[in-house]
Order: sequence, then structure tokens, then C-alpha cells
Amino acid sequence: IASLDVELAFGSISHDSMYQALLKAAINGNTIAANDNDYTDKTAVIRLPDGSHTQPLDFTRGEWQGGSNTHQTFNLLMWSVLEDLIVVWKELDVGFTIIGGNETIRFDQIVWADSVILLASTAQDLDIMSQTLTDQIEKAGLR
Repeated sequence: IASLDVELAFGSISHDSMYQALLKAAINGNTIAANDNDYTDKTAVIRLPDGSHTQPLDFTRGEWQGGSNTHQTFNLLMWSVLEDLIVVWKELDVGFTIIGGNETIRFDQIVWADSVILLASTAQDLDIMSQTLTDQIEKAGLR
């Protein structure tokens, strides 16, 4: 068993990755449009101690902290990352298999938001799974 945590997950997610995950999950177009509206063309300024303000900062990464759909959106992004990996891990025969009666059940991961628990039968399998997951997470713009 290995536990991984996506670094600064909610603050580092790119809005484009979030949008692509919503499309891939075939979420209703109105929901995607509302989500896109929440994150498009947003800027922030910081008031400095002397009362002046910084130049506007573009808000192109991160989700609203405490937002009602923050965890669900991030879960969709993680699912879009893991969806292809699950096929690869099955082809590589990594993970953890339980055989009972006429059924074989394969487990390879448990995910909630930015936490991923990998399940494997060997340390070598965990290494393979960890590296391939890290590669996919980085492709999605996360670390």
C-alpha cells in the first residue's frame, strides 16, 4: 500500500484541465458553462501595507476554496487522469487481486480528491504504479 497526495492540489489545478475533465465526463453543458463562468477572466489585486495595490493578477489556476463543487470537480480531474492508467495497470498486471469462488476482483487505487492510495501485491508493482501515476498527474498540470 502506498499513499500519495497531490501537492497544492486545489490551488494548482489549471482551469483548462478542469474544463477538459468536465467535458470528458460528459457533464451537462449548462453546468460546464456555469463552471467556466466562475473561472474565466477573473483577476485579483493585493492591497499593500501602504494602501496601494498590485497590478491585477490573472486567475488561471486553482479552485475556489470551500466551493460547493470543488471536491467533485477535482475528483473528475483525478478520474480523467486515472481512467487510462487503470487500463495500463490491468495490462501490466499490477494491483491487488482477490479471488473468491467464481469471481476475481482487482483493486489498484482508492481516490478521494487529492489523496490517492495505491494497492499492489509487490513493491515493484507499487513503484510502477507510482511512477505512471506521477507522470499522468504532471501531464494534467499537477504535481
